[in-house]
Amino acid sequence: INSQGVVGKILSVYSTSSKVIFITDAENSISAIINNPRIIGTLVGRGGFLCQLKYIPINESVKAGGKVLTSGEGGIFPKGMLLGEITSSKPSADSMTLEIDVKPAVDFSTLEEVLVITK
Repeated sequence: INSQGVVGKILSVYSTSSKVIFITDAENSISAIINNPRIIGTLVGRGGFLCQLKYIPINESVKAGGKVLTSGEGGIFPKGMLLGEITSSKPSADSMTLEIDVKPAVDFSTLEEVLVITK
């Protein structure tokens, strides 16, 4: 994490460094919750500096500007850490869920230092 929010997860630890997978990486997924209304989904990376929130039912009212936080499920991150902000929401191709774009809270283009949370 840093002062802006969640950066990613540690994949490997070495003697003087660690390998981190950013929340924007297409191989990454994090259990997340929309702050208002309280709806749980999965934040997945889209590559570049973008994320998408998945598995939100189409009947939910989701608005741009809503905050996306860690849900605390999955045992990786504590509940309530900032992941990002909703930028857009529209019905997905399956017409059963929403396609929600999320701008990460962390500015990865200026990222220099992180804080590692341990148990």
